[in-house]
Amino acid sequence: MNRGISFMAAALAALIACGAAGAQEPASTVSGSDSLYTAMLFAHLRSNFDDIHDVSMRFHHLDHRLNGMIQFHTRWEGGRMISADIVRNETKSDDFALALIESIGQWNIEGLAGPFEIDLPLRIKIVGSDDSTFAEKGILTGEIYDEAGAPVSRARVTFRSEANATDTLRSVRSNREGIFVKTLIPPGRWDVEASAPGYEAILLQSIEFQDGVHLRRKIVLHAKP
Repeated sequence: MNRGISFMAAALAALIACGAAGAQEPASTVSGSDSLYTAMLFAHLRSNFDDIHDVSMRFHHLDHRLNGMIQFHTRWEGGRMISADIVRNETKSDDFALALIESIGQWNIEGLAGPFEIDLPLRIKIVGSDDSTFAEKGILTGEIYDEAGAPVSRARVTFRSEANATDTLRSVRSNREGIFVKTLIPPGRWDVEASAPGYEAILLQSIEFQDGVHLRRKIVLHAKP
């Protein structure tokens, strides 16, 4: 067993909906079963990235400032993560790190017999935070539910300037928990519409966005008659 190796996830530079995940370079070269288990874990993480993404969106809905590396030392056996230690947390949110552990702890990776230990670093940041104008733009995050209180996933949220109806922003979608995140909203008043198949669209009129201000909304969609 090779203790302390870093998870080879350079390909995970792809954005999560509200953040990006990356990894450190491997601390050492691995071979044999460790190399195979690393590949299995990497493949599973890529195909189940929404599990990480959803946690990130949930916490960025509450605090868009959460940013940085969270690194775990994980132990696997029988296809499951049996324990994890937080060895680095630049976000300063223990709840965030523990929620990631809980989500990853639900995985069952066929063929990863173990025992196997690996360092798993995830770099988390809200989309748009690398933009030079980020601090000059507004942020809207929200939760979309149906009348029974169940989250509505894949709801579409669109933005239209109140001052100029032809001025629009790229729309965003809610995740499996009904949460959406929109950054880089130019200051001013915007009409925001939420819609989903089978539901009546709802329009939130004249929401005022200011430099660096994070607004939150809870939206209830009603089923079409």
